[in-house]
Amino acid sequence: MRYAIFLFALILAVSVFAQQQTQQTPPDMQQPTQNTDQSQPAQSADQAQQTQSAPTNGEAAAGNTPAWLVGNWQGEGTEQGNTFSSQLSVDTQLDGEVLLLRRTSSGGYKDVMIFGTEKGTGKLIGTVYDNKNHIGIYSCDNGNQQIVCSQVATQGGFTSKMTIQLVDPSKLHVTVESGNASQPLTKTLDLNYQKS
Repeated sequence: MRYAIFLFALILAVSVFAQQQTQQTPPDMQQPTQNTDQSQPAQSADQAQQTQSAPTNGEAAAGNTPAWLVGNWQGEGTEQGNTFSSQLSVDTQLDGEVLLLRRTSSGGYKDVMIFGTEKGTGKLIGTVYDNKNHIGIYSCDNGNQQIVCSQVATQGGFTSKMTIQLVDPSKLHVTVESGNASQPLTKTLDLNYQKS
């Protein structure tokens, strides 16, 4: 649960960043956004087609940036026994040096994660923001089509670990484990995505 909160906080921060970028982008260059409010009417076929196309700014992933993650993903997940649907959109930013991940879930949860490589160490760093005002910072190991991230700046001894793995070119598996100083990490979030 805490990991999910952390992931939401990271996504929220990225949302703020993306909103600032959208405000600076001419209307004809803006990317379409997806309506995740379940109380709103369903999208038209044209709107659905626009939101299923991967956002792209024409930048190739650079350096340590995991290019295999770029694209639009649809899937299902479980958290504390509850099943939900989820959409994940991943795009490159800042000349391909940064990945911007936007995730929404059927229960109303939204998060944004930013992955970038720290210049001095070459280490992949992730920051998560969510729509519940949670923020988390992760130090990540990137290799063999898998990213393993451990939360660094925590309060009260809380800790979490996130693993993002490319199962095959069209399947992605995401898990989050959470715990604290007095209890071991346990799986709190499990997501399976299919590239759309």
